[in-house]
Amino acid sequence: MDRYVSQFLFFRDINRKIFSSTVTIIGIGGLGSYLSEILARMGVKKIILVDFDKVEEKNLNRQNFILEDIGKYKVDAIEKRLKSIRNDIEIEKYLEINEKVLESDMLFDCTDNINSKYLINEFSVYLGKPYIFGSVVMDRGFVGLINPNEFCLYDIYLGKEDLISCETAGVDPSSILFASSIMAKLFIKYLEGDRNSVVYHFNTNKKFYIEEIKVVRRECPICVKKDYKFIWKYMK
Repeated sequence: MDRYVSQFLFFRDINRKIFSSTVTIIGIGGLGSYLSEILARMGVKKIILVDFDKVEEKNLNRQNFILEDIGKYKVDAIEKRLKSIRNDIEIEKYLEINEKVLESDMLFDCTDNINSKYLINEFSVYLGKPYIFGSVVMDRGFVGLINPNEFCLYDIYLGKEDLISCETAGVDPSSILFASSIMAKLFIKYLEGDRNSVVYHFNTNKKFYIEEIKVVRRECPICVKKDYKFIWKYMK
């Protein structure tokens, strides 16, 4: 276990929880591809990868892929990378969300469009299952852990649709790595027993800052009224 010697010194008893955990990462773009490597290097036992997309050349400046990955499914490319880092890691791969991908210790929403985020949020509310999300555009973003017993993503975005994206406004690759690291840290805090919702907003421009956002739970159509809009086709 020489690989984890410094981690043992710092995390101590939390290490056994890391080594026995199963996580699901939905969206293997910038956030998901780097987050998967962080978690693999930390010793997470099993990672479930979910993404339907293939690697393109334009992904290489901000996502955790290499030239030979172009044309491959992202889940296949990341599986190969993670197993080159740790040959004992368990990987499951899916091209779309299904019931199996929800059966893990933590869901990570690394998707890049708002409707996918609303879908994952509804699953969280329906299952009563906390999850960690991230979103980055340009040099700013949001990262948080959402406990649906306190509030949900809808309370943050209030039904807004995508206005800008990495495809239209661009993105600072370092901001993606920053957000991925915060997501991993929130997972550690969750394993330590901190299940409270928290949302951070950050900006990595010249006036660098990160701040905690106070979210007010309203008469939310999702986490209060359970008026789901996206998950019905997944429910039996």
